[in-house]
Amino acid sequence: MNQSIKTKLVGGFAIILLLFILAAFLMMRKLSETNDRLQSIVDVSSKKVSFSHQVLIEVLNSTRHEKNLILSQDLTKKNFYLNNMNEAISSVDKLVSALKDLVTEEGVVDLKEFSSVWNDYKVSLDEIILLTMKNENDLAFEISVTKGFKTREEVIDMIERIVVRNEKSMEESKLKSIENYKSSQNLIISLIIIGLILSVAIAYWIIQSITTRILLITKEAEKIASREFAYDKLENNKNDELKLIVNSLININESFREVTENANSVASGDYSVDITPRSEKDTLGKALRKMTHSLRETTYANEKHNWLTAGQNQLNEKLIGDLSLEELASNIICFLCSYLKANIGAVYLFNDKDNTLLLKGQYAFSSPIEIKEKFALNEGLIGQVAREQKQITLNDISSEQIRITSSVLDAKPKTLVITPFLFEAKTLGVIEIGVLTTFSETEKEFINTSMESIAISINSAIARKKILE
Repeated sequence: MNQSIKTKLVGGFAIILLLFILAAFLMMRKLSETNDRLQSIVDVSSKKVSFSHQVLIEVLNSTRHEKNLILSQDLTKKNFYLNNMNEAISSVDKLVSALKDLVTEEGVVDLKEFSSVWNDYKVSLDEIILLTMKNENDLAFEISVTKGFKTREEVIDMIERIVVRNEKSMEESKLKSIENYKSSQNLIISLIIIGLILSVAIAYWIIQSITTRILLITKEAEKIASREFAYDKLENNKNDELKLIVNSLININESFREVTENANSVASGDYSVDITPRSEKDTLGKALRKMTHSLRETTYANEKHNWLTAGQNQLNEKLIGDLSLEELASNIICFLCSYLKANIGAVYLFNDKDNTLLLKGQYAFSSPIEIKEKFALNEGLIGQVAREQKQITLNDISSEQIRITSSVLDAKPKTLVITPFLFEAKTLGVIEIGVLTTFSETEKEFINTSMESIAISINSAIARKKILE
């Protein structure tokens, strides 16, 4: 591992510390969970049991007040028992509503079933109350011992089941809390044992890695002393306190290797890589960089001059001969697009009879529909360039009118150069060239310098045409 000795020591003790922190965290978490379970038992389970017992008590109270209401003959006592019964019924409704917020989905089903039976019982109570208040106690008693008795027993049976289930749920929660506590103990003990084992393993690993590191550094130093690494690149993959010693050895070796490689590159004609001085006092590095830079500029200037000269010579060859205007325009645009590696182009010649620009040569247009064959002065970019006698360059073209197509390509040019060619300050025509990328400054310079030769050839062709006419 690429670590320093200090990092290994700190890391080893940090791992051990983290294990104990993790054990403490898990212990606190487990204790928190246990506390939450106990809190749940107190706040939820005990409340469910308490509320369900109170519901049972209030149901029994309502039945007791029901019997007292039937047996009583005094109106004052009847009203007393009726009020007590209504309070008991209201308490049952409130307690059932409170229970719904505490119970599980299964408990909600039980409460819905209880509420249904309870509502049936309340209907019987309403009938009994109505009859007793009319002093028809016999009829009220008959309802109480028949329909009322059945619903009353169902209500009591249902609430007793709810009580039993809530008590059972509280007992299960208590057992889970005990199990959680035991699992916390086992986890903490396991982490302590693992921590002790890792401590021994980490100590052994640190001692072994330091010993191995020192032996390797000694071996590398002996190789450098015997110049075995004159052309080999040393690598220091360890980031420890011994790194400074290894880096010094690497710097000595790398300095001679870098100077040798750059000198060989310059000698073979490769000027693309500059040597980087290692400091302000690295005079050898500065001298090599200056020499490489000077040779690179000279080579680039020569390549540029040769490319421009070759292009002009090849263009002049295309312009030689008694060619018609159409042949000359076609030769011009085909050569320019080929030499510049352009993807599309067109040549428009000025017609002084009607002051228009006519298409005379084109390159890479897939159909005549895609190009306009005639422009008036000031019409479109072609007419504007001819009028102002100034070059226009368009980048990131958004128009869909001009596209470059082939069997595998259908794209619009990214850069379009529209330039006029003049003879004695008179516009003879306009050349339009497009590429999928961009034109370099050298390519633009070639376009501009070519316009003079093109203008002379076009003017000569026009003159020949007039003489023939």
